[in-house]
Amino acid sequence: MMRSKASSNWALCLPIFLLILLLTTSLLPGAVYSAEEKSEMVLIIRDQYGVPHIHANSVEGLFYGFGYSTAQDRLFQLEMNMRTVQGRVSEILGPAYLAYDNATRRDTYTREELTRMVTLLDKEHQAMLEHMPSE
Repeated sequence: MMRSKASSNWALCLPIFLLILLLTTSLLPGAVYSAEEKSEMVLIIRDQYGVPHIHANSVEGLFYGFGYSTAQDRLFQLEMNMRTVQGRVSEILGPAYLAYDNATRRDTYTREELTRMVTLLDKEHQAMLEHMPSE
């Protein structure tokens, strides 16, 4: 029984390890990336410490570059945060988290409530959120 649980954990860890390897090799210091937000080019340059410096001609492009570089750096955290908010942690961490997921789904905002809150923001802040990359 212990052996199958260990092999199950290994099967889960291997794809995560490969994803981390892929992401970290793309985050090497001195790396230069470009991303296109609508018709605008956004330039992301990483310094010798791997810190992204984002160059854009507009606030919208800046937020797009910010979201893009954050996704490069923190993809696993973003995925787990999304699952936490949606009550889907048990899909990754197992049935021990089902009670947590059920409480989250019961006690947090619905997508409709969140959408309504965004519509109450002023237009400038709505534009910032709209230009960040999303799922």
